[in-house]
Amino acid sequence: MAKSAKYRRKRGLLGAVFFWLRNALIVAAVAVIGAKFYADYRLNRSLEQLAGMVAPVGTLTIADNGAGFDGTLSADNISFIPDPGVDLPPVTMRRAELQTPGLLWVLGLGRNELPGSMGLNLGGMRVELGDLLGQEQRSSISGLTTETLACGDVTRFETIDLNNMGFDDMESTVEARYRLLPPDVIDVQMVIQNANAAEIHMELKLAVENLNEVRRSQAPPQAGLKSLGLTLQASEFNRRRNSYCAAQSDISTDEFLDNHMAAVIDETAGMGFQLSDELTYQYRRFAAGEGVWTFLSRPDLPLTMEEIAALGPEKLLEGLNVNSAVASGVPQRVTIIPLAPAADAVMADTGVPGATAAPSGSAARAWTLVETGSLASYTGRNVRLNSKFGKEYTGVLVSVSDGKAVIDTLLPGGSAQIPIPIDQIFRARVLTRG
Repeated sequence: MAKSAKYRRKRGLLGAVFFWLRNALIVAAVAVIGAKFYADYRLNRSLEQLAGMVAPVGTLTIADNGAGFDGTLSADNISFIPDPGVDLPPVTMRRAELQTPGLLWVLGLGRNELPGSMGLNLGGMRVELGDLLGQEQRSSISGLTTETLACGDVTRFETIDLNNMGFDDMESTVEARYRLLPPDVIDVQMVIQNANAAEIHMELKLAVENLNEVRRSQAPPQAGLKSLGLTLQASEFNRRRNSYCAAQSDISTDEFLDNHMAAVIDETAGMGFQLSDELTYQYRRFAAGEGVWTFLSRPDLPLTMEEIAALGPEKLLEGLNVNSAVASGVPQRVTIIPLAPAADAVMADTGVPGATAAPSGSAARAWTLVETGSLASYTGRNVRLNSKFGKEYTGVLVSVSDGKAVIDTLLPGGSAQIPIPIDQIFRARVLTRG
């Protein structure tokens, strides 16, 4: 009988533990579900307030919204229709997501600290560039506002142009996120995809002193740019753009590319500078669709936004210490050359990246651009040849025959004669004297 009583006591204890565990789980589940419903309610109220704020200029509608258990706030099928007479374009978006630290943060807990990480995703944004941009502004699907230069009468690529190139409508997707990396770095990453035609990747690192104090909601100190990486992925877009624009003027794609480069040179000259030979070469390869163009900035010391805004283009590139490369090319310093005030000044090419060219006098040396088809007439002269594969050759032109240009050039172990196929030469220059 004693054993039976002991068994009943043990069974009763297990039953009580199971009962309390079950009740605790039920309470926790109800609390979580209740918290989610409350988060949904707060999100809905916030969106209603947002719609009220934009009501004076247009109508904002959202088909559905909700808060996830992981703290993700979302809104689906967003539409903004401006009122008649308002100079704003209609905008639609399939989905917007805000990735927060968690459901408790959405409910207001821990708001006194700057979140260690947050993200924002905007999917399926549609807006016609013709309505969004001014008459003088150009599109930037590839990441460059020069993409439409020399493209017939086209000043910006809109949906009809993209469809004719075989791309989707003008729809964009944006993914952005920041992370705090104590003790002093804020890392910001962003990816923009345009019409499934091109992608722009950016990673920004900001230096902030006493970052831990910023997390405790104290006054944030001044931030400085520590590094910036930018990647333009638009090879397929540029190739189709070249064919499309060539058809606008009934010319070949190579002719369009030549005209495009000439227009880029004219535009930069109108801004008071010219691109270095290396930067011009990289731009042409990118415009021809030969690979991804990457830029990396690593200032010697972090630069504040005020310091960056106060610098001119040349000093800005120098201070930011920007290097760039196309495809698998070796990164080179990005430099521009200020144009001399005198329109008739002949600029000497020193061959030193970043060096400012000086006006030539009677004995000044300069590299003169020549047609590759006329190279044979410069036999015995110093030439500089750039190949389509990123190589540059400088030396004495020995001969031109059988579709090859042979130059005598200096190498680390001595001199050598190198044959270069004419059809692989991207640019040819001859050394002249003023």
